[in-house]
Amino acid sequence: MKNILWIVALLWFGRASAQEATVFEAARTNDSVSVQHYIARGHSLDTLDDKGYTPLILACYNGNLTVATLLLKAGANSNSQDRSGNTALMGAAFKGYRDVADLLLAHGAEVNLRNANDATALFFAVTFGQEGVVSALLDNGADVSLKDRFGKTVLDHAQIQENETILQMLTDSR
Repeated sequence: MKNILWIVALLWFGRASAQEATVFEAARTNDSVSVQHYIARGHSLDTLDDKGYTPLILACYNGNLTVATLLLKAGANSNSQDRSGNTALMGAAFKGYRDVADLLLAHGAEVNLRNANDATALFFAVTFGQEGVVSALLDNGADVSLKDRFGKTVLDHAQIQENETILQMLTDSR
């Protein structure tokens, strides 16, 4: 009987570890059921995977609004950063996920938080022509006068991209 309990315990703990590891894949693939189970077990929501990403960063970078909502409502840090200082908001800005950006901003994401290159989410949205996200960030106080580590502002990046619409948005916001 003692051996059976030992085997059950080993299987249970092994299973739990495997399930914890899958929260990152669940966040990536919008698997809300697995994320709900992870949350229910009381695990840290801001844990990092081997590449330095949190489940929230992965969910937002992949446009997974359902999982991002679950994580934020459960207390995930909307401003957590990966090893390069990138945030979930930067991922949403880069990919152009306006709904995800709006969700993060509503949950306290800092619009002017900077990464290792001194870029903010606005730099990503401008550089990749994500007009809807540019609008959301500007509406939430994004600072157009900040410079990245290369001394360029978002206006400089918009000019490089020759994006007249975003240039006008940035100019109007000053």
